[in-house]
Amino acid sequence: MSIRLEIANYFPELPGYSTEYEIKVICNGTERKKNEYIIKTYPDNIIINDNIVVVSAQQKDIYNQFIVEATDKITKGKAELTITPRKWKVNFEDDFNGNSLNTDIWSQFEYKHTNFNVKDGELTLLAERIVEPSGKVRYTASGIRTLSKYSSIGGCFMARMKSPDRGGCNSAFWLMPEGEYTKDAFFMDKEFPDKGCSEIDIVEYSASYGAKFPITQHFWNRNTGEHLSRPYWGEVDKPIYNDYHDYACVWDTDGIYYYFDGKPVYANRDIISHKDTVAAYIILSTNSGKIHEGLEWLGECTDDMFPFETAFDWVKAYR
Repeated sequence: MSIRLEIANYFPELPGYSTEYEIKVICNGTERKKNEYIIKTYPDNIIINDNIVVVSAQQKDIYNQFIVEATDKITKGKAELTITPRKWKVNFEDDFNGNSLNTDIWSQFEYKHTNFNVKDGELTLLAERIVEPSGKVRYTASGIRTLSKYSSIGGCFMARMKSPDRGGCNSAFWLMPEGEYTKDAFFMDKEFPDKGCSEIDIVEYSASYGAKFPITQHFWNRNTGEHLSRPYWGEVDKPIYNDYHDYACVWDTDGIYYYFDGKPVYANRDIISHKDTVAAYIILSTNSGKIHEGLEWLGECTDDMFPFETAFDWVKAYR
């Protein structure tokens, strides 16, 4: 008789949140149903919901390891699985305290007319419609970045942010390479190994999307310039605009994983690291279809939507 345990649909542990480990029991090559086995944990104060083992953030900090034991009801066979939770350490953090942007870690993104404000522990990035004295109308977008100030190869990137209740806006938290865009890459993809990922959009959000948000990885062939992307829609229970939410990704050696308010939403486990891997820096931005051609997928953007702002409570990165 052979019995073993596995973690199904594994996502790396996210700092500050509990982790749910879905336990799968394999007996003689066949997966058991939930009611065909009993799960215990050591220590025994860990929550078990059916085949889900729920370990709190505090328990992950306390325990270096914990053991999951399953007893097969049919054969009475037992097996154990030892889980070692990851111990993340903060290596970048900004809570936007004070009354000005910390220029030791942030600089202005490429948007020419970036307008931001730091007040009461919150960063706001503004998008405006400005009528100049000549009568010319100018639309603005705003963004800041950690280029040449903070970057990381792999790790966990998190931001707490909220978007305006305006369709057509683009509230974004994303990563770009410390190198030449479209040429330097974070990783390759097994499906198209000739192309490298050099943009990771952890979230781009518009109220037009309601209770879902886009996650996108952009890939380029550095020699031909050919571009394609891996898009995914993260779906949640209710519309998420106009309230603060936590968005995160873990870039690991075996995949890149995305989370919403601590819950896993999507994973690309088909990545390949390579010798020319470059570090990623962080970008926070707000934008609209009035600025960039091709952003119409954000929803209709009309003049009466301006001005609007995207707010950030904090940004953190871990290794």
